[in-house]
Amino acid sequence: MNKLKLLIGCAIVGIAVAVTYFLFEGAVHHSSNCIWDTMFDSEDNRILVLPLALVLGFIFFAAQHILDRKSENHESHSLGGEAISPTIRNIAIILFVGFLSLVAGASLGPEAVLVPACTTIGAYIGVKLYKKDSQAIKALTAAGIMALFTAFFHSYFVGILSVLIVTKQSRTKLSPQLLIIAAIASVSSYLTLQIIDPSSTSNFNLPNLTWTLAIIDLLAAICLLAAGYISTFALKYLHSGFVAFRQKVKLFTWWHLAFVSGFGIGV
Repeated sequence: MNKLKLLIGCAIVGIAVAVTYFLFEGAVHHSSNCIWDTMFDSEDNRILVLPLALVLGFIFFAAQHILDRKSENHESHSLGGEAISPTIRNIAIILFVGFLSLVAGASLGPEAVLVPACTTIGAYIGVKLYKKDSQAIKALTAAGIMALFTAFFHSYFVGILSVLIVTKQSRTKLSPQLLIIAAIASVSSYLTLQIIDPSSTSNFNLPNLTWTLAIIDLLAAICLLAAGYISTFALKYLHSGFVAFRQKVKLFTWWHLAFVSGFGIGV
C-alpha cells in the first residue's frame, strides 16, 4: 500500500509541476513582452531601458524585502538550495518574487525560480501524504526536480536522466526504486503538458547523429573542449569578483541593492 501510495504521489507531483511550469513560464513570457516590447517598445526606444530597469528592479527588491528578507543576503550553492518549509505561502512567495526578478530583466530562465518552487511542491505533497516519513518526503521532493526537467525540456527521457543529478546532489546511489520514481514523475509531467499544451511537446528534438568523423569535426571538438575548461575557470574567478563586490553592497539597505542591480541590468 505504501509503495502504491508513493507512486500515486509521484504522479501527483508530476502533474502539479507541469501545471506550475506551464503557468509560470507563460506568465513571465507574456508579461515581459507586454512591458518591455508592447508598452514601452524598448527595442526601438533604447533610452527607456535604463529607467525601466531601475523601476522594475526597485519593485522586485521591495517585494523581496517585504516577503522574503532571508534571501536578500543569501546565495544558494545546490540544486534547489536549502530546505524550505513546504507551505503554500512559501511556494507562492518563491514564484511571485522570482516572477518579478525575471520581468525586471534578470538574465535567468524560469527554471532558476522553478527549481526551488518545484522541490517545495514535491515536499508539500510528501508532507500531506506521509506526514513525518522523511524518506518518502525526500523521494517526492526529488520527483519534483525530475518532473521539472521533463517539463522544461519537453522530454520524459531527459526527466529520467535527471535522476543522475539528483543522486549527485543527495549523495545517494542509483537504485531501481529511484528510477521508477523518475519514470512515474517524468511520464506524468510529460502527459500533463501534452494535454494542456500539445504544441510544447515537440519543442525538444535530439540532433541528427552520424558516426562519420572528419578532421574538421575532431578539431572543432577539441576547441569546444578547451573552451569549456577555460570558461569554467573564468566563471569561477568572475563569480569570486562579484561575490567580493556584493559583500560591500549588501552592507547598505535593500534600495541600494535595487539601484545597483537595476543600473547594472539597464547598462
